[in-house]
Amino acid sequence: MSQLNPQEIELIQNSAAESEKNKRLSPQVLELLYQHKILKLFIPTALGGRAEPLPQALHIFDDCAFIDGTIGWLAAIGSGGNYFAGYYSEDVASRLFSAPNAVLAGSGHSGVAKKTDGGYIVSGSWKYCSGTGFATFFTATAADENGIVKAYTFMPQQVTVDNDWDAFGLKATESNTISVTDAFVPNDLVFDLSQPSISFKNEAVYSFDFMLFARFSFAAVVLGLSRAFLQEAEKQSQYFKGDVPRAAFLSSLLKKEKGQLDSLAQHFYAYAQQTWDEHNKTGLSTELINEATDAAFALSNNASALAGALFPHLSMAVAMENTSLNRIYRNLLSANQHILLRKY
Repeated sequence: MSQLNPQEIELIQNSAAESEKNKRLSPQVLELLYQHKILKLFIPTALGGRAEPLPQALHIFDDCAFIDGTIGWLAAIGSGGNYFAGYYSEDVASRLFSAPNAVLAGSGHSGVAKKTDGGYIVSGSWKYCSGTGFATFFTATAADENGIVKAYTFMPQQVTVDNDWDAFGLKATESNTISVTDAFVPNDLVFDLSQPSISFKNEAVYSFDFMLFARFSFAAVVLGLSRAFLQEAEKQSQYFKGDVPRAAFLSSLLKKEKGQLDSLAQHFYAYAQQTWDEHNKTGLSTELINEATDAAFALSNNASALAGALFPHLSMAVAMENTSLNRIYRNLLSANQHILLRKY
């Protein structure tokens, strides 16, 4: 589904450890993402994107995360930012998103905006802004004098990046803190997600419920990482064939966890397709949004349980950070930490 060929997949996986060490993707891997437009899945074809329907894009996020967690996360975050193209005028969206390497990096933590002639003066600092090392522009939310929160768009020269992303997983996502001080943002680079999208009305994704869109995207990444974890755990379990009780226990546990994950994945994708179809026909009901959200939550909860159930039984070797299984485990827990995958 991701359209990456075996040689490209091998390149990504072979460079994963080095990417972790350097805390950034290699230029060669980043170029693959550009070539396959994996960061432009929801951009109209007229602007050089793939204009994928949401259910197909979720499969791509899943497949990318199965290949490598960092790629899956950046695919979801990078293409997730495409959603905002519908909130700019078509002329502005064309200017921002048409380049082959166009990538929006953003954060939802809020800064402060003051109205001025022709736009706003914005200051603030925003954590967890994935893709800071290769973003071509940035967005972040800020509240104006009336407490109204909108999203503001910054050019790279306006932004200071603090390379403070020091998480134990997804190390190469460059999910750093950004800040701006008295940055001028013209009115045409300000948008309000609480309002309907204004352009590309034929692109249904821009009017899909945003919170469900985001939860679906992150859940698909968690699903891909869970599938990768099971595959690597099965490989690791082959070393215990001589220990019959242990091998039997692991075989039974792997079968159980795989069955549960497959069932939840089927449930998740069924809701993804149903919500997409209903959105295009009659619009989404609150009831269906809630049911689909619960399917994403269920997938996330199972991922934590799956990792917790299997990891302690896979020997001390997998506690070493340089193993593939350890890296997948850390990436899985880090991706699954996103607040949108929690229900309180």
